[in-house]
Amino acid sequence: GITEMDDYDQTCAEITQAEQDARIASCRSSNPSLSAAIQELANNHYSHTEGEKSSSFSVRDDPGWHCAQRRFGQSFKTFMNTTRRLKNSLPDYLVMVDDDTYFNVDLFQEHVAAIDPNEPRILSGCMFEANPLIGIPFEFPYGGFGAVYTKETIKQMNTPIKCNNIDETTSSLRHASFVRSACGVIEQNQIGELEFFRDGMSVVDLISAYTAQVEN
Repeated sequence: GITEMDDYDQTCAEITQAEQDARIASCRSSNPSLSAAIQELANNHYSHTEGEKSSSFSVRDDPGWHCAQRRFGQSFKTFMNTTRRLKNSLPDYLVMVDDDTYFNVDLFQEHVAAIDPNEPRILSGCMFEANPLIGIPFEFPYGGFGAVYTKETIKQMNTPIKCNNIDETTSSLRHASFVRSACGVIEQNQIGELEFFRDGMSVVDLISAYTAQVEN
């Protein structure tokens, strides 16, 4: 597993409350690299977590919690590097959860019995529904419940994305279609990811570079 000892910056949480408040204000302010939908979400809910009611939110301003939010990108790269070494022995599912999450394996097996792991799917234990009235412009998975990636999803997320010459990326028609779609999304640059993308990166590589905020 990945802990704070594996963070990109192990001094991340060693800041004053004033510095943390300034960090939150900066992330909520206008950012030209974000799409309108992402900017709306950041303005309304950056540093928020769930409240006592489904329509309410609580502010999280402790530095350690914020530092942990980008740990996903690093852990994803670590786990995916392991799957790359497995090559033809990929698991049917990759389950990523927090260390305090209870995961009922028996119920999970029942749930996925009718799902083909050779189809690209990502499963989530809980979804935030789109609700423009409270500033959530689109649905997205709630991280605390974890996520499950099928074997085909693992393959696609490890596929090199060569937007300059898509035909050279892979001989698989399915993966070529995925690469075209990925190139289109990256070109939209909704969260400023284009700055960190280098031709030939996989989605996993891009997630890792973006969350680490390094260009090379």
